[in-house]
Amino acid sequence: MNPEPSSDLSTWPKVNLTPRWSGLDQPIAIAHAGDGTGRLFVCEKAGRVRVIEHGELRDEPFLEITDRVSVRHLEQGLLSVAFPPSFPERRWIYACYTDVDNDVIVSRFEVDDSGSVALADTEEHVLDLWHPYRNHNGGQIQIGPDGYLYVGIGDGGSEYDPNNYGQNPGVGLAKILRIDPESVGGDHEDGSACECPYHIPEDNPFYLNDYFAPETWHWGLRNPWRFSFDRDTGDMYIGEVGQDDWEEIDFASAGVGGLNFGWSLWEGAHYHPADGARSRHKIASLGEQDLVFPIAEYDHHEDGGTAVVGGYVYCGARFEQMRGVYFYADYGNGRIFGLRRDADGRWEGALLAETRMPVTSFGEDEEGELYIASLKGEIHSIGQ
Repeated sequence: MNPEPSSDLSTWPKVNLTPRWSGLDQPIAIAHAGDGTGRLFVCEKAGRVRVIEHGELRDEPFLEITDRVSVRHLEQGLLSVAFPPSFPERRWIYACYTDVDNDVIVSRFEVDDSGSVALADTEEHVLDLWHPYRNHNGGQIQIGPDGYLYVGIGDGGSEYDPNNYGQNPGVGLAKILRIDPESVGGDHEDGSACECPYHIPEDNPFYLNDYFAPETWHWGLRNPWRFSFDRDTGDMYIGEVGQDDWEEIDFASAGVGGLNFGWSLWEGAHYHPADGARSRHKIASLGEQDLVFPIAEYDHHEDGGTAVVGGYVYCGARFEQMRGVYFYADYGNGRIFGLRRDADGRWEGALLAETRMPVTSFGEDEEGELYIASLKGEIHSIGQ
């Protein structure tokens, strides 16, 4: 499925970007804590989390872990942070980064009593994912509407999925994972103490499937650099970075897991024989007819595009015409696109803005207002 270009652009919002903050060092993720303070937390690639509070960018970092973060590749770094439900009563945060061995790490850090500093020396690894190459790390972590932690992980890197991880159900790569790091401790069924850093929700789609990593929520993904949940509906949108030609947006209705988005058999809605031919046997018994194709795609050769950056559905109150529109962009040319369903439930899309800035991430604040980050160190708000 692919959206129809909108025939009436007057029904779409006329998007304006307002410069808000500058002087950041390669910002690549934006998050909020949901604690009523209105703060924004910005991940700088090198390993710092900066805080925007009362409209001002604080000098002192909220978290600094530059001593353990690898930035040897464009796609490496401190990739995202997430806050547990009921923060700050639960005084910890989660961070995802690439370490000096190129592995993707999800860790928990305690936060001081004031809620203003995360303590780097309290790190507890929650999830360690071996990564054979330096790219395709994914790295988005989000607390879902169900309170569980979702983790986007790429296919291991290089190009053309040389190890066929995209269609290998038994590894943690090329997937969206779903875990419960908030309910730790307790006992195993045999009575022994459970010291696992997380539990696996029993309603995960492959929880008792011998062929799958039980943490799996979705699979068949090349590099889900940014994904998000529509806070009004709970639906999931995934910005899936392409290989040779096609960038795509994938979609899953609220609460639906277990979808196979097709990499490396398919790139977008196009058969991808380079690795697809070699990996076809991987899912022969699972049924290729069950593959899920994107709701939107575009040829990244057009106008200097390189990689899709998934965003958010606008759920704020300030701009009525933006409500319900999913915003996403391209890192290479800075184009910002919109995606929505028409009255008949069909997807339609439109080009909303031309920026020419290296977009790295979108973010939303506690009120549902949207922001966009540039690798050059700037954050803009999105409005009309």
